[in-house]
Amino acid sequence: MPMSLTPRDVAMLEGVHPDLVGIVARAADLSPVPFRVFEGARTVERQRTYVRRGVSRTMNSRHIAGANGVCHAVDLVLAFDVDGDGDIDGADHWAAPGSAQGADAWRRLETAVKAAARELGVPVEWGGDWPSFRDYPHWQLPWKAYPPDRPVDAAKPTHAPAPATGAEPVAAVLRAYQAKLRRLGYVVPVHGEMDDRTGFVVRVAQRQNGLVVDGILGPRTRTAIDAMIAAQARGEVAGAVLATADGIPVAEAGPAREDSAQRVATRQAVAVGGGGALAGAGLAAEGISQAVEAAREGQGVFSAGTLVHALFGVAIVTLLGWQAYRTMQRAGALPPWLGGAR
Repeated sequence: MPMSLTPRDVAMLEGVHPDLVGIVARAADLSPVPFRVFEGARTVERQRTYVRRGVSRTMNSRHIAGANGVCHAVDLVLAFDVDGDGDIDGADHWAAPGSAQGADAWRRLETAVKAAARELGVPVEWGGDWPSFRDYPHWQLPWKAYPPDRPVDAAKPTHAPAPATGAEPVAAVLRAYQAKLRRLGYVVPVHGEMDDRTGFVVRVAQRQNGLVVDGILGPRTRTAIDAMIAAQARGEVAGAVLATADGIPVAEAGPAREDSAQRVATRQAVAVGGGGALAGAGLAAEGISQAVEAAREGQGVFSAGTLVHALFGVAIVTLLGWQAYRTMQRAGALPPWLGGAR
């Protein structure tokens, strides 16, 4: 569902390094799951309390402001009904990554924040990647790239910003995400066009990820698809298999049974190929009729007229058959045994 930073979130970002604030703000645009800024800057006393309670293990925390006057870490928590109890509460904010829904929610938030960091060219570290004492809400700027004594204005990103996706051709972006959806097990053509089938599959992915179901391949939907690809790479169940397990239909194009490009192409191919077969059969029949008549009159069976009708019949069948094949091939409607995608 769409989200934006609340006044409380903005207040929690006061005293946080502007580069990290920029990542959080951009992640709010990209994230397919809503989140809240739980904490930014901490006092030494508060950090000491956390260490005493076992919430943190060090007094050398990036949450404490450095000599440059800003802190370099934030805690982001989930803000949607992970446990399905109808309420957004602490059980949702601190959802166990070991549970299926909790792992899925943190994965989608992780994908959004890291995508935002890449866009802005700012390196970022996630507590969920730490080998021990995994801290899923925690995000920080690296110590080496952002030492605590470096003036804020001098702290430049150490990575070049990623190319703006808006500059890419729409067809190229769409084709890339159609390929990703196919990797996730959905039946979708890869041709760079937003046809009915692609729109249906995008809506399935949106429904799976709790997004607005509008069939538009926007930033949040792309981030959700990227998160599913990352989950699949880790060996987790994702995509069409998970949708089927959740009871979400993936085989039909909605209640109105919208026509996909494959079905339209198949009908066109049948019409073209069938017409060609009929035309070719008509010419062949005419040639056979002439041959029979010639045989009755004691003339040669293979006359010039017979051969012309036969050749025209074969040519028409071949030409229209090839046209039907190309129509189905362009729409991704060919079966694998005819050279279609597997």
